[in-house]
Amino acid sequence: MKRFDYVILGNSAAAVGAVESIRTIDPLGTLCVVSDENHHTYSRPRISDCITRRASAESIAYRPSNFYKAHSVTSLLGVRAVSLSTKESTVSLASGESIGYDRLLLSTGASPAKPPIPGISHACVHHFTTFDDADVLAREVPATEDIIVIGGGLIGLQAAEALSKVGVNVTVIEMLDRVLALAVDEYASSLIRSEFERHGVKIVTSTRVAEIGRNESSGVASVVLGDGREIPCQSVILAAGVTPRTELAALAGIKVNRGISVDDYMRTSAENVYAAGDVAETRELLSGEHRLIPIWPNAYMEGRIAGLSMAGRSVPYQGGLTMNAAHFFDFPVISSGVSQAGEGYDNSIQVNEHTGYYRRIILKKNVPVGMVMAGDAVDRSGLILSLIRNQTDCTSFLPELADTGFNTAHLPQDLRRIKQLGKERI
Repeated sequence: MKRFDYVILGNSAAAVGAVESIRTIDPLGTLCVVSDENHHTYSRPRISDCITRRASAESIAYRPSNFYKAHSVTSLLGVRAVSLSTKESTVSLASGESIGYDRLLLSTGASPAKPPIPGISHACVHHFTTFDDADVLAREVPATEDIIVIGGGLIGLQAAEALSKVGVNVTVIEMLDRVLALAVDEYASSLIRSEFERHGVKIVTSTRVAEIGRNESSGVASVVLGDGREIPCQSVILAAGVTPRTELAALAGIKVNRGISVDDYMRTSAENVYAAGDVAETRELLSGEHRLIPIWPNAYMEGRIAGLSMAGRSVPYQGGLTMNAAHFFDFPVISSGVSQAGEGYDNSIQVNEHTGYYRRIILKKNVPVGMVMAGDAVDRSGLILSLIRNQTDCTSFLPELADTGFNTAHLPQDLRRIKQLGKERI
């Protein structure tokens, strides 16, 4: 059995962050990355390109093709880890082999949620979270006229946009009363919906899918809604959320809530075992609570912190922010932090209905805690993100903050060097 100083399970943002951190401190320690995907690390947010541009995994790579070699990494791709022993410090692989570790990182990510819908196992029912998912869809597109997307969140809308651009008739079914309900407010959601409908995508809200009807030849014939309506289709995409891949940790006796429980150094309840990324419950910056925040930039930073801890340097994680950024048919939208302002919150809102400009900053006791921006308003989102992340008291410049032309020149002198989100040095 081969043994490594560091073993990382997973091959996405958190894993890359960990590799880069480890190598800044320990350039010689043996390091192995294990992934059940048979691809070099790639950018999952870009898998839509596989449909619209027929991109390859290499063309959406997250790091150059020589990344593993340059960082002296043994990469085991297309290899599935089936169990781990914290007592023996070993990982068992599906091949029957085992590898040993001194320090282990669980960055196994999340899997698509599978709602209990009759017919969900039919052929031509797909997910949209990996390159292979997108590649399968791209191959089916020429023979597909109508597709149903179940879920109006970010993943579902990205899939709907890509498929619409290649000429497929797309209908999005969302159980809540609006699309992107967990990420943006009601007005921004209405702008997004209008943009999709302008490009021919049908959106049905406030209803559920009761059944996926089967066709013996193609696998799918239609989707039946909770109100009895039946919509014909040849394919279905499930985009109803994700579930953290905690199975390995749970079977090994590591503390798991909804995700793997970690401290601010990404340490789990097991000695020398760490977790980061979509599988881990990490600190949320504004509330201080530990919870799942499955966002790509957060995953990378968590991986950075985990890698430092594994290599012997203790740097606490300051906390992550919820953040969503997308361009739907070239219409940009970004949100971060609190998106729905309740009692005790104030709002700074600017709207131009003719241009689609929308800017909403949510404050609590004059400290920005959230934002929703759309259209041209996103051009100034970086500065607002910085104010949120640094929990800046804006009392002295509230009138300027409400101005659509607000920029760093409006900040007091002592704040003009405010750090940008994600730019802090470790």
